[in-house]
Amino acid sequence: TIFSPLLFQKKVPAFDVAVRSLIHLHLLVQGSRQAYAQLIQLQANESPLTFKQFLSLHKQLTLFLNSPKEFYDSIKVLETAIILRHLGCSARAVTTFKPYFSETQREAFYTKALHVLHTFPELSPSFARLSPEQKTLFFSLRKLANYDELLALTNTPSFQLLSVGR
Repeated sequence: TIFSPLLFQKKVPAFDVAVRSLIHLHLLVQGSRQAYAQLIQLQANESPLTFKQFLSLHKQLTLFLNSPKEFYDSIKVLETAIILRHLGCSARAVTTFKPYFSETQREAFYTKALHVLHTFPELSPSFARLSPEQKTLFFSLRKLANYDELLALTNTPSFQLLSVGR
């Protein structure tokens, strides 16, 4: 599903991946038959998950999100990471971070932006809204071996990745 032409009158692939990832995240967290049916509709071109696989992923993702008991609302951390990962290198973001660095390549921009956010969290409103504990969790996500897989939930996250959070 492509959403960007509706909003921007042109394709913006990073926006579409971010929106699809957020939708998939919420459907996997819901874990209901209705959520499964919606996910299957969104994955029309891919080989669909079985309901058993969907439930297993739901359980693994729920355990991953609930594993750090001291962190409130871990899903907000994932949402923020997905948005910053896929939309962080927009023209607006490049302008915002320009006093600190001038990188425009997406991967390098994201890495440098995370370093700047340690000191200046207000540069990203969604990041600034996170509690100190959520910010710690946000930065600890980068230590996961399959970090990119977690933030591109248009692909099914692997069981290996989700088991790391337990």
